[in-house]
Amino acid sequence: GVAEAVNREEAARFCSVLRAPGDPEQLPEGGNGWRLPTLEEINAVVQWFGGPGPFWTAEGAVVRTRVDTETAEWELTEARDDEALMVRCIRTQ
Repeated sequence: GVAEAVNREEAARFCSVLRAPGDPEQLPEGGNGWRLPTLEEINAVVQWFGGPGPFWTAEGAVVRTRVDTETAEWELTEARDDEALMVRCIRTQ
C-alpha cells in the first residue's frame, strides 16, 4: 500500500487499516498485518521498494541515496513528525 503526503501519525494509521484483495478481516494475532517497514526490511527488498522517497518508516523517515540497475541504498533522514511524506506499508504474513 502506498499513500502520499501524510504525516507520521497518519502513515501508521493508514497501514493499520489497509486492506488488499484476499486479506483476512483480522489475523489470529490481531490487526491486519500491514505496518510501517523498518530500514532493515527496506534494504532486504530494495528491488520491490521503488521511488526516491522520503518515506515514513518505523524508525522515522528514509530516503534513497543511491540506485543502479541491481540495487539501491536507503538511509534515515531528518523529518519532523508533522511533515507530509509518502508511506509504503508492508505485510510480513
